[in-house]
Amino acid sequence: MKDWMFIGHRGVGKSTLLSQLKPHFNDYFQFYSLDQEIENQVGMSISDFFPKVSEEEFRNVEMQVFEKLVHQKANKNKIIDMGAGFLGKKPKGWKALWIKRKIDSSQSIFLNRPNLSGHLKITQSRFLEREVRYDQLSDQALLLPEGFHVSDVELKFFKILFGLSKEKFQLERWTWTIQPKKKCEIFRLLCRLGIESFEWRDDLLDQESLEDIDRELNQLQQPVSIIKSFRKKQSGSFAKTQCYDWPLEWSWDKEASIVSLHERKASLLETFKSFPETEQKLKLAVKIQNFNELRQGHHWSLENKGERSFLPMSEEGRWAWYRLLKSQTNPMNFVKVDQGSAIDQPTLLEVLNYNKEYKEFAAILGSPVEHSMTPEFHKTFFRKLKANVFRIDIKKNELREALPVLQELGLRWAAVTSPLKEEMAEILKSDCPSINTITWNGRSWLGINTDIEGIKELFYGLEDQPKVVWGGGGVLYPLKQNFNDLSLYSSRKGTLKDGPQAKEPKVLIWGVGSTSFKKEGVLPPKEWSIEWVVDLNYSQDSPGRICADYYGCQYRSGLDMFTAQAKAQQKFWSENGLK
Repeated sequence: MKDWMFIGHRGVGKSTLLSQLKPHFNDYFQFYSLDQEIENQVGMSISDFFPKVSEEEFRNVEMQVFEKLVHQKANKNKIIDMGAGFLGKKPKGWKALWIKRKIDSSQSIFLNRPNLSGHLKITQSRFLEREVRYDQLSDQALLLPEGFHVSDVELKFFKILFGLSKEKFQLERWTWTIQPKKKCEIFRLLCRLGIESFEWRDDLLDQESLEDIDRELNQLQQPVSIIKSFRKKQSGSFAKTQCYDWPLEWSWDKEASIVSLHERKASLLETFKSFPETEQKLKLAVKIQNFNELRQGHHWSLENKGERSFLPMSEEGRWAWYRLLKSQTNPMNFVKVDQGSAIDQPTLLEVLNYNKEYKEFAAILGSPVEHSMTPEFHKTFFRKLKANVFRIDIKKNELREALPVLQELGLRWAAVTSPLKEEMAEILKSDCPSINTITWNGRSWLGINTDIEGIKELFYGLEDQPKVVWGGGGVLYPLKQNFNDLSLYSSRKGTLKDGPQAKEPKVLIWGVGSTSFKKEGVLPPKEWSIEWVVDLNYSQDSPGRICADYYGCQYRSGLDMFTAQAKAQQKFWSENGLK
């Protein structure tokens, strides 16, 4: 076993992960939070200590506390949760795990943590500097989902990571594309987890990298499969061997183990015809534009099970859920540990949590959905129903096309978020104008809006305060069900959309997400005497936090709303869905 540092950006979840691991690994590790140890030494909170010293002085104290922990005698190994701005070196013999989340690049916003830059977000230059430093320090990287919590799957993963278990996952169908300049430590971990197949791509690896990998292979205690994929025409990087992947765009190589296609024709049906009649394994990895094309590709792959791999691609990574779903029949599937070689590859933790025995699935439907905590919150609930949970990105104009495709693939339960709630109500012909929860009862889709329960929880104690809504979208219906005389304002134009003109509002209800606000959002009038910003969002990059700082008022996150309505969703699914 080794001593470990957990590194990563502010708010990524290092301390939360530490606290969740502690009860399960307390016999093996002594756990420390560096920030907490600094507070113990200086006798005050970091929020109070920060403004009293320069950055250099703070980093000196941080380093002194860290060195003390490193050299402190103990009968156990140590795990230390490091501050985001730590500048020291990794001690000899230690390992560093870089904790990541997909929203890292949008940067979390904190109202209760100090920042040396004087802004709610760190500057872009400082953010990028930290990215470089984390990459240099880290031995492994782990991409966490939103709302992450440790379950049996994660415990098994960490036991293998820490060298406490030799048990493996069943990952026979999964392949990792070896990344340039990545540490061999990742390669070895994947072998210990159960990955037996690795891809070498001549457009990613230079000769030095190939030699490093050869040396590593010679030291392995287990056999692995290597697929050599040609992507760089006339590269001469490596010769053809027994198992290689040849791009059909160049020509048809009848000796290749795998014939792949990465460029599509105008239509997908024309693309299918590009493949020759052959017994070779076929791999189709092209951009898929909509759900009807997804269905076409799915049916194409099923025409010859076990010989055809359909790996849909997109600009924003919207098909990762389908790749997970299809992994039980695809002969080739690709997993990413970090950013991966393609954005639609599912992450390592998504792959480990996926149960190939489950034939039905649940999902969060909407756009965007990467920030959603729904899959993590409900995964234990749906495991009891023998169902996986996915994030599925669907634009408003796609829902009518997407729903029957998803039903065919196995969708039986779903949480529905913006911008689909009103459209879902129309599809279900519901008396309720906004639907955020649906279930299939074996004959038809049933729907309900549980946001009403969430709103009650979120506004506890503020029910009688004068309110104004900034944005709101799909949550306007439950707001109106709970409150009268609301003033509804456009977050794009700042103009009144509905209700009376706001007069001395005390509570501002923030209802616009980060992506939409960045595109065309404006802040409310500064002259309003707002005492509370109540955010319908719970994401750490929500601009509702900026609005609270703008007014210098109190802030309430939408997390309580999410939790209350999610519990109501489970009740609805239990009472109305498939048994």
